[in-house]
Amino acid sequence: MMKLCHLIFIASVVVSSCLAASPSEIEALNDLYSATAGEFWNSNDNWLVGDPCTSKWEGVVCDENGSVVEIELTYSRLQGTIPSSFGQLSNLKYLNFYRNILRGDVPQSFANLTKLEYLNLSGNSFIGTFPEVLFSLTNLQSLILT
Repeated sequence: MMKLCHLIFIASVVVSSCLAASPSEIEALNDLYSATAGEFWNSNDNWLVGDPCTSKWEGVVCDENGSVVEIELTYSRLQGTIPSSFGQLSNLKYLNFYRNILRGDVPQSFANLTKLEYLNLSGNSFIGTFPEVLFSLTNLQSLILT
């Protein structure tokens, strides 16, 4: 019986370590938190604590490989600009920043979000034109900007 518990413990440690986000993904999410006044978000549960995948950061979904694939932060009071490091989330498929207080430009680094299928940036205060790169993301099925 003792050996079985030990094996289960080892298996759970191996599984959880496989689910960890990459250092560049963690950096991008930490930068987003800092650049958009994360301490004032409506809900920032578990942000900056441990790993976004294993600690279940509010609004962040990871796949079975530990890659950040979804971010859903609607009506969250994000205020500020999206940092250029956001482009490091290269496995992101779904991004919804609907109804926040985001401003400035959408970073050119969105060109690195080649797996993005859904993007909603509406209900914010962006200035200028959106970068052309948004319109050349080949996997993008839904783009909502107004």
